[in-house]
Amino acid sequence: MIKENAIDRIDLLKLDAENYDIPILAGIEDKDWEKIQQICMEVHCSINAVDEHLEKVKEILESKGLVVKLDKESEYAWIGSPMLYARRK
Repeated sequence: MIKENAIDRIDLLKLDAENYDIPILAGIEDKDWEKIQQICMEVHCSINAVDEHLEKVKEILESKGLVVKLDKESEYAWIGSPMLYARRK
């Protein structure tokens, strides 16, 4: 989508992908990561795998140069959908 629409900057990328967070992040080409300034996402996963899933998402974002803040106290965190915020350093 970034390439098709010749997008050169993304001020805020909002993701709410119902268990497809990691495949979507993996689909962003390396050259496009620098275009993303901030990300706000509701991370979905099994309640039994929240910490592991969040850590994996956090590692992906940090490896792309983003500073990550997790909100495990958000309204839906108790059902396995905490909020995650990331911004360019």
